[in-house]
Amino acid sequence: MFRALVDSSGGQLRFTALGMYSCPFVDIRTSSADPGLQNACPDRKQLEIANINELKPDLLFVTNAPNDYKNVDTGKVITASEYQAGLTRTLEQVAPAVGKILTLAAPPADKDVRECYSPRTSPADCVSTVPARWKAFGSADAKVVASLDGVHIDSRPLFCVSDRCPAFVASIPVKVDTTHITREYGRHIYPALVALLAENGVSLTPQAEADSPQSEAVDSGGS
Repeated sequence: MFRALVDSSGGQLRFTALGMYSCPFVDIRTSSADPGLQNACPDRKQLEIANINELKPDLLFVTNAPNDYKNVDTGKVITASEYQAGLTRTLEQVAPAVGKILTLAAPPADKDVRECYSPRTSPADCVSTVPARWKAFGSADAKVVASLDGVHIDSRPLFCVSDRCPAFVASIPVKVDTTHITREYGRHIYPALVALLAENGVSLTPQAEADSPQSEAVDSGGS
């Protein structure tokens, strides 16, 4: 989605992806089914913070997914309030170097198309709904970025109608699993992302009076 946005900008936008799979951008030691990823995550987040402070992007997108991560130190599933405090601690380390911080909610995770789709099922069997945890973590994101003069982008208009989220749109598969969107769908919806950002006061269009193309770094610091 972001790649398509940049490719269509005529060189006026730049994007750097910093996130790592199974490593949410939050100041909490999180669990992972992959021990290698779990062990690498703390150092990776410190590297992301250092890179953001060096790049000084105009926009920082944080795209954490509200998965049932456990806090390694307590062994318990991270709550929305715990996540909110951890995200605040993380973003305070990069806020002075960033033009504006945006939290962009990951697609609501419910049905896995690999499990619900078959020649014997109905398309309705693959329609996801929006979990309560997704809404709670979105509210936490919104509170954190509001305290930092940032913006929370509710991504549901990109994936759902009335909190029902189909597995296919215009014959395009939306996700490859419960969370990650397909490349095809990302390219399909990038104009809608631009419109959604504009509705929230974030314009990606260079000023018409500029003498030269605007160079705008758009960084992703989440996963």
